[in-house]
Amino acid sequence: MNDFKEITLFQKSKYSIWTDAYIAKNLLNAHLDKSSDGASRNNSTIERTINWIDSHINRNSNIIDLGCGPGIYASKLAQLGHRVFGIDFNIESIKYAQQYNEVKNLTSYRYGNYLDSSFENIYSVAMMIYCDFGALLPEEQKILLSKVRNGLTDNGFFIFDVFEKGFLDKKQEKKEWIISDGNDFWSKEPYFLLEEIKHFKESNLIASRYFVINQESKDIKEYIMWDKYYDDESIIKLMNENGFHVKTIERDLINNDNFTSNDVMFVVAQKS
Repeated sequence: MNDFKEITLFQKSKYSIWTDAYIAKNLLNAHLDKSSDGASRNNSTIERTINWIDSHINRNSNIIDLGCGPGIYASKLAQLGHRVFGIDFNIESIKYAQQYNEVKNLTSYRYGNYLDSSFENIYSVAMMIYCDFGALLPEEQKILLSKVRNGLTDNGFFIFDVFEKGFLDKKQEKKEWIISDGNDFWSKEPYFLLEEIKHFKESNLIASRYFVINQESKDIKEYIMWDKYYDDESIIKLMNENGFHVKTIERDLINNDNFTSNDVMFVVAQKS
């Protein structure tokens, strides 16, 4: 079957976990689990991250949170006096953020894809947390950085995190079949799952591919996710090439991660 051909560099899938109606609800539940690192990291790490971000930005900053999920980081920053606009294309997360908006005078949320959106230069800070930046393909990163730069005021900051090489310890190459009765993360119906992890060493990229095959209908859904890992030199070079300069790199915000990797660098890059 053509579906099962060898994965190629930068290959994209038709389906996305963020827009799948069933999976999106499970992702929201993962965000809201304060003990888990499955989507928003555990509460202790979130608190350290918020305090770190707050220490690097001005009082009462105007922030755009790219991939805001259900507004966990946005609401905490708003409680510190910042004004935050969040955008995400998981509709379940956005509906939750809008319904349970704890600081309505300082936060607002919109459903949408930040790669297709335009941002006016009214933000002093753009943030993207939980290694979402490294999940973008190179052309998508260029698009995003251009949009972020245009959306920031003079000397504004882009604050984000990316995996480092230790991520490979948690993402070993494999191909594995799983049989499920359903009612779990991937599907309500019984299904077969083929999970493939492939390392593209020349590009410092990990591909995670999942085939979800309905046991009854034999319908197949393919989901591909990319994760790029970096070191200081590569992230500084990338920022310089796209109109930013790195102000600081932090590595001590994650004590332990029970879902992916704690080998993560947090970056403050300033608009040049």
